[in-house]
Amino acid sequence: MSAARMKRCLHPVIWPVIGLGLIAYFLIHSVEGNHGLIARETLMDRIIRAEAALGTLSSERQVLERRARRLSAAALDPDMLDERLRVMLNYSHPNEVIIYRQRHSDHDGNAPVRQN
Repeated sequence: MSAARMKRCLHPVIWPVIGLGLIAYFLIHSVEGNHGLIARETLMDRIIRAEAALGTLSSERQVLERRARRLSAAALDPDMLDERLRVMLNYSHPNEVIIYRQRHSDHDGNAPVRQN
């Protein structure tokens, strides 16, 4: 086959092959590229996980904010604070009398209860 004949045979085929190559290139990158369908699905999964974490953290933040508001000086009752301190730390003054009694909510039944 001569070069002129080969050129005549390939000339009508060159542009469709180039076109198909470009189409294949763009199709591959639309699926697997940095901004393709697979990357989009991965990004959507990350967004869903981040929104779930945001919801959890928002609820935890609300709980902590409520607890912090209760710690303000206006919200604290000094008598309640003193009572909780004594129960939590098992602390009492030397001149106080502590009477132990069994409570239904305690597991060991040995929690001190202050009576006046």
